[in-house]
Formats: sequence, C-alpha cells, structure tokens
Amino acid sequence: MKVALPVAESRGGIYLIPHFGRAGKFAVVEVSDGWRVVEVFDNPGLRLEGRGRAEAIAEALSARGVSTVIVYEIGPGAFSHLKARGLKILGFKEKPKAPVKLETVLEELEKGGLVELEQPNEEEHGLPQQGWMEFSRRGQQYRS
Repeated sequence: MKVALPVAESRGGIYLIPHFGRAGKFAVVEVSDGWRVVEVFDNPGLRLEGRGRAEAIAEALSARGVSTVIVYEIGPGAFSHLKARGLKILGFKEKPKAPVKLETVLEELEKGGLVELEQPNEEEHGLPQQGWMEFSRRGQQYRS
C-alpha cells in the first residue's frame, strides 16, 4: 500500500507537518513488510488559494497511486477532495504535542496506533501551537 504524509525536512530528518494544505512537501511511502520512502515531492498546491490547493494535492496523490494519507490535522476542503478520490485518511488517537519524525508515525501505523478519520479534525486554519509554528518555519528553509 502507498501512504502519503505532509512533511518538512529538517536537521536530517523528515517530520509530519501539522497543516496538510500548507506543507512544503509530501512523502510517499510504500508499506509492505516494513516501509520505504518512495518519493518526497513539492506540494503542487502550495501557491494556490482556497479549495484549488486541496484539489491539486488530492490529484497529485491519486496520480502516484496513494491509497492512504496520514495527517496531524485536516480541514474540510482537503478532507472532501481526498475522500472523493477514495483515499483513506488516518490520524492520531491523541494529537502529538511536538513534531513527530516520519519513522515514529510509521511505527504507529504498524502498531495500529492511528485511527481512520470520519470527518475533518482541524480546529482552525493555521498551525495549532507556537512550538509547531517555529518548527514549521525552520522546516521551510529546507524546501528545494
């Protein structure tokens, strides 16, 4: 199965980023008897506004054969575009309080520590906490 995550690259690692539509990059991971990163690509909707952003991301993920998306938070526009393409959306049972490395997220997936989201879970548009915002800003420096 191919899984995608909104990410930032920082300090030699790849981290799940909290705002789905504003992530600088997406990682595509093949999960089968372990996992491996297949591709990290620039967010095709980053410079678009409104629902056009979510549509561009959903289209790019579908074109890459992604069946599941793992998110920290996701708003209604992105949620509906992903669901319309038949993608499964997973999130944490309890939202992390700090940035989470890609490896840790995938370990949670393997252990069954993620849940399928039945509705958007973004509390408000923007980053959830000051610590996340600072991390996100640092991560943006590493976009190519």
